[in-house]
Amino acid sequence: GEDTVTLEDLLFGELWMAAGQSNMEMGNNQMPGAEEVFETLQTCHIRFFQQMSLWDRVGGPFPFEPQDDFPGCWHRVQEWEAFGWLSACATAMARAVYRVLNRTAQVPLGIIDSNMGATYVEDWLPKDSFFKDPVLREWMETAGQLPSSERWDTYGDINYLQPSAMFNTKTYPLHGIQVRGILWYQGEGNTRGREHSVCYRRAMEEYHRVYAELFQPAGVAHFPVICSQLFPWRHVGSGECRIGYINQVFSDLAAAYPGEFAAAPVYDLSPAWAYTAANHPVHPLNKYPLGERMASLALAGAYGEPGLRTAAALSGRQREGGRLTLTFSTGGQPLECRGNRLKVFFLCDESGLYQEAQARLLSPDKVVLSHPYIAHPLHTAYQFTDMARGGNLWCGGMPVAPFATDTEHTLRIEAKPWLDLSQEAVWIAYDTEPGRVDCFYRPTWQPLPGSALCRDDVFCETGTALHLLGQSGQIGAFVQGYPFAALDLYEYRALRFDLFAYQDVEVRVAVEWRDPVGASHSVDCPVSLLKEKSIDWAEYEVEFILPERVSAERLLLLFGVSKKPVHMVNLDALQLLPWG
Repeated sequence: GEDTVTLEDLLFGELWMAAGQSNMEMGNNQMPGAEEVFETLQTCHIRFFQQMSLWDRVGGPFPFEPQDDFPGCWHRVQEWEAFGWLSACATAMARAVYRVLNRTAQVPLGIIDSNMGATYVEDWLPKDSFFKDPVLREWMETAGQLPSSERWDTYGDINYLQPSAMFNTKTYPLHGIQVRGILWYQGEGNTRGREHSVCYRRAMEEYHRVYAELFQPAGVAHFPVICSQLFPWRHVGSGECRIGYINQVFSDLAAAYPGEFAAAPVYDLSPAWAYTAANHPVHPLNKYPLGERMASLALAGAYGEPGLRTAAALSGRQREGGRLTLTFSTGGQPLECRGNRLKVFFLCDESGLYQEAQARLLSPDKVVLSHPYIAHPLHTAYQFTDMARGGNLWCGGMPVAPFATDTEHTLRIEAKPWLDLSQEAVWIAYDTEPGRVDCFYRPTWQPLPGSALCRDDVFCETGTALHLLGQSGQIGAFVQGYPFAALDLYEYRALRFDLFAYQDVEVRVAVEWRDPVGASHSVDCPVSLLKEKSIDWAEYEVEFILPERVSAERLLLLFGVSKKPVHMVNLDALQLLPWG
């Protein structure tokens, strides 16, 4: 023909896709340190293809059939206005991978930025998947969402959440390109419990099959989908575990399909969120370290660089008397404890009541768990509740993946951070009004009026004691119940603790709660001195007298110290005793 088309500034190199929902969509303009990251990219041959936003047309119309075209634009990372809207997670991943690939040669790198906030995994699958796969079909039929032309685009402002809507609109128009793999950050929309997670796993297996057929380069052995696990957030009522089930899906997929899936834990990252920008805490501003973590998995899995190809995960357990020994798949690298002791491991027996275990490293790939009041441990869980933070078992430069061993029952776990006197605060989330949340740290222990408290690492037994002091003849402190750290004291018959400088001290313990109609109640619990342990320390036991299945609002410990020359006591070695 007579027409001439001139293409300039073309790059040939590595290409990845950044997919999922809002946490993958979050742009650099919301990230702390974005200007510094931008400066480091000025000489990098990194480009993003960003598809047109759909936020102005969430009500549709959306195509019922896969489309061949959808608008988008290539951007250089050196363009500040465009840089702000590019996926921050993918930006950090691209920068880290680019640096390694360009140590000895020039290898450009591109990202296909194809994601949409609030979407479900089913939105990114073709409708054929729901008709051919019996598990997925039953899932959609039960939800009343099996795609049909009669019901298409009848959901109003949530038409964009129709199963297959995103695949038809954003994914299929990209067919014909080849990408090395996919960065996947999605799952918050699918946190619906244990049974639903079975369907989610099947959906992810189908997602991999479909996208590998569309985008896997010829001759490449693996098509890695690198999955960010979900960051702690309260998706449902206190104690229920929703996030843990989705996170375990990612770990299980990585174990079942080596090289095709990888799991990147995130629970150790900062929970800071854009408070002044009225953002939501479900969108933490930790996307740069997450992107770097995903990059390390990509470099090991896709490019043969040293390191883990997926986070270390539980691979087996064995009970020996009152101990449970856990074995981990570590990729040949040793487990390590980052801190004085391992935390956030829970044990339960046949009662199903989970209590934080005593955990220690047994070997480079084993951890042993025990609990003084669990004689026959049955199941264990680690970092599994929606608001769980503080897990400190690491391997190969990243945290070990969360897990739970009970796959047949729905888990409920209420943490007791106040039992660990070295832990001064707990991360919590409250709904304050529609669309607004209170998500900040709260103290584990608080002083009663006229008292003060601090931690004491000198006059202690376990490494840290709670030091109470005041000017009056009565001092005290209290524990408050929080979401996912509820005071479900009815599950326990007693509390034991050790008291320093106990001579001439009067001990009183009270529990406060509200009944179903909101009336406040308080009861004093019987306290007995069990034994004198030394000249300075004595052990006490508090017997709980509480209504059945009523969580307490506050647990108060009060000490009469008027006869003492110094108005103080130290509290240590707290332990709840379950029934049975």
